[in-house]
Order: sequence, then C-alpha cells, then structure tokens
Amino acid sequence: MEDAIAYAASYAQSIAPVRTGYYRDNIGYEKVGDFEFCLYAGAPYSMFVEYGTMPSPGRYVPAIDRRLINPDLPGFGMHPGTPAQYILTQAMDINESAIEAAIESGIDKAIDP
Repeated sequence: MEDAIAYAASYAQSIAPVRTGYYRDNIGYEKVGDFEFCLYAGAPYSMFVEYGTMPSPGRYVPAIDRRLINPDLPGFGMHPGTPAQYILTQAMDINESAIEAAIESGIDKAIDP
C-alpha cells in the first residue's frame, strides 16, 4: 500500500504546476493508521491550486476607501479567478487500480498468514 501511495505522490509532483517549486516540493504522504495513508500538498495555497478560485473585484485600497474597479470599462479591475487543477485528485484516480491491488494483497496476507 505504501508503494502505491508513494507512486501517487510522485505522480502528483510530476504534474504539479511550477513557478517557484514550493508547491511541488511540498506534496507528500504520511501514514496515519495501520492501513491508512494521507496524500497531501503542504503549501498554504494548495487548496487554491487544487480547487481554483472565483472571479473577484479589484484590490481594496484603504487610502481611497474603494476597490480598484472602473464601472465604465466592464471587467476592469476584476481578477478572473483561476481554474481548478485537481492535482491530488488526478494522482489518486490514475493510481486507483494500484491502490486497490495493494489493499486486496494486504487483506489476503492478513487472512492467510
């Protein structure tokens, strides 16, 4: 099972977007129980990479007490949002058969020592 989840983590790192490498370098896994593992992305912004962001109005500027938008220009000052990339989801989906095989193997070993 650990080999299958390690491969999923490796695959996630291989498809992760790289600007600085921080997100990719913080993808890993840990054992959390006898037969439980957790695949994670440890960067603070990992949720936004995985699930994307919604469009949002321009930045708030305290000095003028307003957001940076221009009503005369549609969309000016709007952040368009970012699309979801589902890095960890893809890694688990692609390795689903290997993970299931590892679970079945573990069950077989437990039943027939």
